Amino acid sequence: MKFIEDGFIEISKLKYNFGNPRKTKRLKEEIEELKKSIERYGSWRSIGIDEENNVIFGNKLSMALKELDIKQTPAKKLIGYTQAELKAINIKDNEHVGEFDIELLNEWQKEIMIEIPDFVSIDDEEFNEIKTENLNYYKAIYFFIECKSIEEFNLIQNELESIKNKGISIEQSSN
Repeated sequence: MKFIEDGFIEISKLKYNFGNPRKTKRLKEEIEELKKSIERYGSWRSIGIDEENNVIFGNKLSMALKELDIKQTPAKKLIGYTQAELKAINIKDNEHVGEFDIELLNEWQKEIMIEIPDFVSIDDEEFNEIKTENLNYYKAIYFFIECKSIEEFNLIQNELESIKNKGISIEQSSN
């Protein structure tokens, strides 16, 4: 079973063995900027860790907190996730900033299926190189409708049947 445990972790217990395909050319400068922001506004974002306390997301934040000699931070412990799922979470957390190490991203993609959005900094030549190595990226959007009864579910399902042939799947969960 997968779940996320919210809590706090001592900065000294964090590990950086997981890796991160996001590159940064100005890591020291970015951490300095982040430290100034934390000193001015505080830190309100949690970092994500796996069951062994490896940082999955929030790497720079945790480094800045450590340099500021802050002893603990809010953390989301991702429990029951596979390595592939943790890698996908890491990539999704980083897709809006910076560039990616194409070789490491390519290596990680062998385990996961994830869209590389247009706004990730990959030049066309590098991306075309990746595409030629039989990598498959897809985009999926999910939403859930909670029904109070099976009758309500059936009514909604009947309404959605008209668009089902357009690549939409309808599933019923017993939860």
